[in-house]
Amino acid sequence: MSEEMEVATSNAETSPQRTLNLETDFGPIEVPPAPQTVATYSINGPRANMTQYYSDEEYTVVPNTKLLFPEAAFRDNSFLLYDRHKEETTYKEVTNLSRGSGIDLDHNRFLILQGEVEQIAMMKPKGQSENDDGMLEFLEDIIGSNRFKEPIEVLAKRVETLNEMRGEKLNRVKAVEKEKDNLEGPKNEAVQFLNMENDIVRQKNKLYHKYIFECASNEKKATDEYNKINEGMKDVNEQIAKIEAAKKEKDKELGKIYSEYEGQVKHLEESKEKFTEYEKQDVKCREDLKHNRQKTKKLDKQLEQEKKKGLQVEKDKREEELLEQQKFVNDIKSKLNIAQSELDIYLSNQQSETNKLKEMEKNLDKAKNTLEQRAQEISDIQKRLPESENMVEKAKKDLELATRTEEKSTNDLRALRSKVEEARSSMQAAKSKGKVIDALMQMKKNGQLPGVNGRLGDLGAIDEEFDVAISTACGALDHIVVDTINTAQKCVEYLKKNNIGSATFIGLDKMARWKDHTKRKINTPENVHRLFDLVKTKTPEILPAFYFALRDTLVANDLDQATRIAYGKTRFRVVTLQGALIDQSGTMSGGGKSVMKGRMGSALAADIDPKQLANMENMLEKLTSEAQTSRANKERLEDVIRREEKDHTHMKHSLQKCTMDIEANKEQQTRLTKQIKEQEVRVKAAAPDEKELKQLEKKVGEYKKEYEKVGGAAAKVEAEVQRLHKEIMEIGGSKMKAAQHRVDAISKQIDEVTGQVTKCQVAIKTSQRNLKKAEDKVKSVEEEIQENKDKIAELDKLFKTLEEEATQVLESYQQSQEKMKEAETALNEVKAVVAKLEEDENKLQKDFVDVRHELEKFENIMKTNQQKIKHWKKEIGHLQLSPISGQEVGEIAAIPDEELAELDKEAIQYEITVLEEKLAQMKPNMAAIAEYRKKVTKKIEGNGRIPEGNDITLGGDAELELVDSLDPFSEGIVFSVRPPKKSWKNISNLSGGEKTLSSLALVFALHHYRPTPLYVMDEIDAALDFKNVSIVANYIKERTRNAQFIIISLRNNMFELADRLVGIYKTDNCTKSVTINPTKLSLPLQEQSINTQQPVNTQQPVVTCT
Repeated sequence: MSEEMEVATSNAETSPQRTLNLETDFGPIEVPPAPQTVATYSINGPRANMTQYYSDEEYTVVPNTKLLFPEAAFRDNSFLLYDRHKEETTYKEVTNLSRGSGIDLDHNRFLILQGEVEQIAMMKPKGQSENDDGMLEFLEDIIGSNRFKEPIEVLAKRVETLNEMRGEKLNRVKAVEKEKDNLEGPKNEAVQFLNMENDIVRQKNKLYHKYIFECASNEKKATDEYNKINEGMKDVNEQIAKIEAAKKEKDKELGKIYSEYEGQVKHLEESKEKFTEYEKQDVKCREDLKHNRQKTKKLDKQLEQEKKKGLQVEKDKREEELLEQQKFVNDIKSKLNIAQSELDIYLSNQQSETNKLKEMEKNLDKAKNTLEQRAQEISDIQKRLPESENMVEKAKKDLELATRTEEKSTNDLRALRSKVEEARSSMQAAKSKGKVIDALMQMKKNGQLPGVNGRLGDLGAIDEEFDVAISTACGALDHIVVDTINTAQKCVEYLKKNNIGSATFIGLDKMARWKDHTKRKINTPENVHRLFDLVKTKTPEILPAFYFALRDTLVANDLDQATRIAYGKTRFRVVTLQGALIDQSGTMSGGGKSVMKGRMGSALAADIDPKQLANMENMLEKLTSEAQTSRANKERLEDVIRREEKDHTHMKHSLQKCTMDIEANKEQQTRLTKQIKEQEVRVKAAAPDEKELKQLEKKVGEYKKEYEKVGGAAAKVEAEVQRLHKEIMEIGGSKMKAAQHRVDAISKQIDEVTGQVTKCQVAIKTSQRNLKKAEDKVKSVEEEIQENKDKIAELDKLFKTLEEEATQVLESYQQSQEKMKEAETALNEVKAVVAKLEEDENKLQKDFVDVRHELEKFENIMKTNQQKIKHWKKEIGHLQLSPISGQEVGEIAAIPDEELAELDKEAIQYEITVLEEKLAQMKPNMAAIAEYRKKVTKKIEGNGRIPEGNDITLGGDAELELVDSLDPFSEGIVFSVRPPKKSWKNISNLSGGEKTLSSLALVFALHHYRPTPLYVMDEIDAALDFKNVSIVANYIKERTRNAQFIIISLRNNMFELADRLVGIYKTDNCTKSVTINPTKLSLPLQEQSINTQQPVNTQQPVVTCT
């Protein structure tokens, strides 16, 4: 710090005030120097750079760079150092000499062991504890960055102390303003940075508004289509409702016709039996009637002869009596009328008042009767009301049960109908998968391609909820699954030969690598589903193919959730239920107006066969019948409840009305009782004089009695005259009428025979004597005739009755037959209408399902666009312009639709990308990371890629990657390798040979970065094959130009390239060594081989190569 700052502690009350000098108390920290990156050697003097000059395989030694090592070691930790003469030295001197020559004795980097090579391959990114070393600590030791560790710890403690002090202080320390000239450059750069950020915000605002505009347009189109289809759906619903109402009406009509038909059949049988009985009675009556009519004819003739004798005489006598009586009756009647008129006039006033009284009494009686009647009605209603309520309650319970039954039947019917439709669709889809799959499946049936399993999408199933998601996220659903690659090759040849088409195949033999992944469970953000876990298959052998196609793709409910998951700490490939797909790279696709669906069914297609479909259709028909029965029962109970509730309401109204009538009648009784008493007084006041009234009444009574007496006698005489005249006319019949004409003709001769009257009178007296006998005879004949007539009348009456009844029975029988025929005809017609209605209903149900699917499609489009609009509005809400001092930044304004329609989305995205790239170049990095990356990039080409890996592996790459790119010291470093023609892997997942090569590549690269003059390698080639041993040996041979290598090896490919060989052997239980110079031995051996023409075995014993 350039200036001194003093800070006083805040705890002044409990401790003495202390001034803290940041310059003295927190002085600069000494950081150890970085190790040298160039190999230097010092022999008994100052440092000297070593330079080598090469000419083929020869070499030269730089003066004063010769390094001597001890030849012998003793128990007292002393060494014998060999130079021109032997000289004894100590361990400390030897180590100091080695360190001064650039040999790292602290980390033993000059020593490369097989165990160390394997240890490098198994290193973790960072040590788990302070005493444990990981890849981070290993590299820090070599690079030298661990020298910052202690200073960083000291500084961290200082920072912690300063933070505590800062938290305890109430006053903030003001920073000293730096000179303006020094800040002008950074300030302009910051302003440019902020302007560029604001330009990006403005472009994003345009882009997001463009997205919202497109989504709103798509939503409007989808809404219009939705409303249009919804209107059509209303028509379908109305048609279905009409059909159901018609079916309901026809069902009622059908039941009524059935009842009438059964009643007519019963009535027909009864009429037939009755008609048979009437036929028997008719025969008997006809015989009796015939006999009685014959007898009546005989008696009529006899009676006619007897009656003719004295009826005329009797008639004349009665006519004379009638004339006298009529005259007397008329006189009496005239007197009676006069007397009655006088009485009526006298009694008219009293009669009027009396009539009023009687009318009042009549009304009073009527009110009493009405009161009793209403009371009885109230009693009856009160008895019937609880019964009605109980009946309604029971009907409601039955209706509730019937409703549940009807709902269950309807739901079962709907579910089964959906399954049947899906089964039909599955079978239809199985029949028409396309000519390619059809041709291959036909070859499989023929046994020519038994290894074909079918289309991947047909080998699995998923719930309908995830249909759009898997159809969008899994592009391999149309691939054809086969058992092996050979089968796939045969299929390709067959398709090509027959020019059927092309297809993509998945070989299950190549999917074995994914088998373990199918059993592994993963933890997903927000506990969302992994799409692979939702797929159902018949056999587990297909699961690796599905994992190959889906991997760890997750399913989100909406775009917001998908965005949170996809762009979280761990990247995932996420698809929404609406078909929007976010890849691991961050690119978004799918969604929009039309989405993919139907590429995988919700049930396995092969599970449905024609027999199962037929059974399901039979079950559907049965459930349809049950649903109709349940619906009819429900409607019947609803009618019962409606009728009972109506009766219940009517009874309540009647009860209320009767109560009001009772009150009104009671008031009327009271009023009439009072009026009757008043009227009785008026009647008494209008009463006539009793004495005079009695005289008038007595007079009228006498005249009435006399009139009745005389009138009765006259009436009898008149009736007798009429009777006699009638009898005379009836007895004569047609002959009498003719005789009457003759009597009229000879009336004129009466005067002529008047003289004979006397003689006739004598004859009359004689006739009177004989009249008595004739009358007796007539009386007996009449009685017999009357008796016979009565019998005939009874028989006629019985016959007519039988005939009428038989006719009625016959007509009823015929009517019943006609009604039966009409009922049968109506029954067939109604059945035909019901069948037609059910057919129309099924057709409309199918149309309804299709329309509903279309509605769901547009509804999903609307929801997707609404979610996108919500998402982009949320993104717009996050946009904020950075304020810039001295400039008017303005605000993020809305963009009109006309301008949005003309915006080029791709151009805006390109401009944003360019600005973000420029902005990224302006962002500062952390100092420590910048230093670390600068050193690593400078020494390891390819941003951490190890070039030596290419040298010793004939291709391939390796990288040192930061686990946490923001903080390399928190999670450490991981060593990633890509062997030749293979994918990137962690070094711990490689084979043994690959691990050895990769570790050696790292070791050689680090030695290239920090070389040492001497290397000792112990069987580093043990895990390598002959090819890789040769590569490593030649690489070491090349590196001997810069350093000296001592290698312990058992592989001839290694030690055959050595400049010196030291063999270790054992004789007499004692280990011995022999040193060989291969260059000096090669010429004699070659000459001997030429002379003997025999191969020479040059294999050496176990050696140490130099």
